[in-house]
Amino acid sequence: MHKKFIFITNNPSISQKYQNHDSIFVQYLAEYDFCDILRETQSFIEKGYHLMTHPLASNLKPKQCPYKSVLLSKDIAVFSAERDSEIIKLSIQTADKLSKGMKNPRWNEKCLKDFQIIDMSVVESALQSSLLRQWVM
Repeated sequence: MHKKFIFITNNPSISQKYQNHDSIFVQYLAEYDFCDILRETQSFIEKGYHLMTHPLASNLKPKQCPYKSVLLSKDIAVFSAERDSEIIKLSIQTADKLSKGMKNPRWNEKCLKDFQIIDMSVVESALQSSLLRQWVM
């Protein structure tokens, strides 16, 4: 069955919650960091997928939050392919600039769980938007 949407994520909570969703396929990349998720998103955009959520849709910087989730669609385009390409390119540049020379912090399990919840809340806020609700829910 063809699913309309794909999550590119390193968040285990997103993977667990949406793995059996009727409309969403989850590309769970546990070993990827924030910037890796953006680069993987770029590769999907180059294959014709479209951004459904902004890659930097939160105030958390790459080294502040270890989790990142981006929703894409092959069938539905909010912006032109050129605009999607520009958004992801600028997002990668911004993330690289913000994380340059910084090491990944070693978070304890409670902090990691909190970051999963933060990433989930950003995603779910987007899913509840009137634009996405009509396609996803």
